[in-house]
Order: sequence, then C-alpha cells, then structure tokens
Amino acid sequence: MIGDAVKQRRLAKFAVAFAVVVVGMVVVGYLAFLDTAEQIDPENQGIVAQNLALMIATAVLGVGTVAIALARPTVKQIENLATHTAEIEAGHLADGIETQTEDELGSLYHSVNSMRETIKQRIEEAETQQERAIEARKESETQRERAEQARRESEQ
Repeated sequence: MIGDAVKQRRLAKFAVAFAVVVVGMVVVGYLAFLDTAEQIDPENQGIVAQNLALMIATAVLGVGTVAIALARPTVKQIENLATHTAEIEAGHLADGIETQTEDELGSLYHSVNSMRETIKQRIEEAETQQERAIEARKESETQRERAEQARRESEQ
C-alpha cells in the first residue's frame, strides 16, 4: 500500500529520501553530543545539546526548502506532461503544450509537441490520400460506365 505509493510517485520517493537524510542528521548529531558530553563539564552540556539541535534543525530546514523548491515544480511539470500525452493518446491533437523551461524537461515538452504535430500531419495526409482515392474510384466508375455505354452503342 504505502510501498506501492512510494514506487509510483516521485514526490513520495523524495519524501522517503528526505526522511532518511533527517534521521541520519539526528543520529550524527546525537553521536556528536555523546562524544562531546564526555569532554565537557555537565553545566555546559545543555548549551552544546541546544547548539547541536539548532544546527540539525537549520540543516533540515535548509535542505528541505531547497529540495521542495526543486522537486515540486519538476513533479508538476511531469504530471502536466503526462496529462497532455494522455490527451494525445485520446486523439486530441489540436493544442500543444507550453513550458518556460529550457532544461531537459523543456526539451521533452518540445519533443512531445513535435510528435503531436507529426501525428497530426500524418493523419491529415492520410485523410487527403483517402479523399483522392475516393475521387479516383468515382472517376474510374464513371469511365467504366461510359465505356460500357459506348460498347453497348457500338454493338447495336
């Protein structure tokens, strides 16, 4: 259940990785406190613990802020692109998808738009060829009828 959600959602993977980093920071901080506590007199241990907790909290907040600032927009762009490709799959080829990024995701957006345009052109070409084939068939039938009529007239 939760494992499936983590496997399927990039943001959930990020949250799990972030939790592991936070736990690692807390463990390292605790070990540092234990090592320092042996060498510092008891009345200063509280100050050391407070400073270590403040450093850990600052690191977690900093890493979390940077990670969210980078991860969330990326996930949103991927979700937007997935929605657009589902629309293409359903046959909605009229509208392209826009992005302001010039990175790898921007390149992917442009590739999807190019693919959509190519599919749209191929469908239009196929429809044009089908119309030409129908017209050629009608012309062929008309010519056959004229030839049949001419044959009947020549036999009389």
